Amino acid sequence: MLKSKRFTDLAVGETFTLGVDGTTNTLYGWGRGEQVGIKKENKTNGQQLAEPRLIPMPKSDIKVSKVYSSGMHSAVIDSNGLVYTWGSNGVWSKGGGQLGT
Repeated sequence: MLKSKRFTDLAVGETFTLGVDGTTNTLYGWGRGEQVGIKKENKTNGQQLAEPRLIPMPKSDIKVSKVYSSGMHSAVIDSNGLVYTWGSNGVWSKGGGQLGT
C-alpha cells in the first residue's frame, strides 16, 4: 500500500504516525489505532495498524495540507486554513478523542 502513496507531510506521535498523501490531499495513519484517529466502530481501537489506513475527515470535501502530532494528540490544516484536532485531551492538548474543528 505504501508504494501507491506519495506522502508530502509526516507527523509522529507517541505510538503512531500520520501522513498526508499529496496526490489526493487525504490523511493516512498507522500505529496504535485509537491514537491514529481511527474511530471505534472501525474495530481497530487498541490494535497496531501496520499499514497506512485512510483517516476519515468530518466532511468528504476536506483537502488536508499539513499534519502535526505530539504525544497523543494531532492536528491537520486543510487547504482553506481550517484546523482539525483530535487526541487524548490530556496535558492541555485540544481534542476529545474524536476528530473535529
